[in-house]
Amino acid sequence: EVKGKDWRGNQWEDTLIPRIRICLKGTHEVKWESSISSIAEGKVKVDITLLVPCRERIIGTVFFNVPQIEAESVGSETCKLCHNEIYEAWNLTKHAPAIGCESCHGAGSEHIATLSSDFIIIDPTPELCATCHSLNNGETIEAAGGFIKNMQQYNEWKKSPHAGVVSCVSCHNPHFSLTQVPEQAIKKDCRDCHVNKNVELGMQSVNCIECHMPFAVYSNQSTGQGMYKKGDVRSHIIRINTVASPKEMFSYDGKSVAEDSKGSFLTLDFACLSCHNGMDARFYDFDAVQKTSTLIH
Repeated sequence: EVKGKDWRGNQWEDTLIPRIRICLKGTHEVKWESSISSIAEGKVKVDITLLVPCRERIIGTVFFNVPQIEAESVGSETCKLCHNEIYEAWNLTKHAPAIGCESCHGAGSEHIATLSSDFIIIDPTPELCATCHSLNNGETIEAAGGFIKNMQQYNEWKKSPHAGVVSCVSCHNPHFSLTQVPEQAIKKDCRDCHVNKNVELGMQSVNCIECHMPFAVYSNQSTGQGMYKKGDVRSHIIRINTVASPKEMFSYDGKSVAEDSKGSFLTLDFACLSCHNGMDARFYDFDAVQKTSTLIH
């Protein structure tokens, strides 16, 4: 309900039904059924315009307050009503059912009421992913037992060459399952950016991630021992230090991943020996591994 005075000083009041609901802080354009429009932010001045053929005439001004309406959760099943294909794809991911639509996109009641994207969160920054995929605010990559601790993809990204260059969603589509439909879950191949990177030693058919994203992260199982050990989740550190020994990848107490002037790095025990693990290894000692690794690119 709005009240005011018209141009003659007479009291004016009316109840106006908005076409959209204002539920977010900030400046919003408001369109009313009675053709009144304004920029709404807190206490608002609205000019009442008389529409007549060939001209418009301002006949008064009113003031009203725009309350902030807190959106409420509606559940992923409700999102399915309009976004069925995305819902079915999400339902195959590891996110489902615990990490639902509103975990990333915010409470959806006002989005449903208005059918406007203004009332849903669309945040492509790595910081949104960090809500779940990080430890200790992303400042240190924690480690234990000679492996990187799980759920630190954001920490690893921050210490990698990708930080500030690409984001999580540059490569990943979080709506699709990496194991079920990898061709849709991965939006970009490494070669889409690294077009001039040559690969030698007959390794042209080996996927980049086998060396640069090895299984250096431990979730709930590992295989191998010593320099041939292997975790069960791929690392996102990307950079390989071909000079550093396996022990140099971690801090002295083994509780974090070490850093040099370029950030964190992987060592050749993860990058090479998790595949060349003794049974069919072409390398017989670590010095040979170091020398050979420098010839790949």
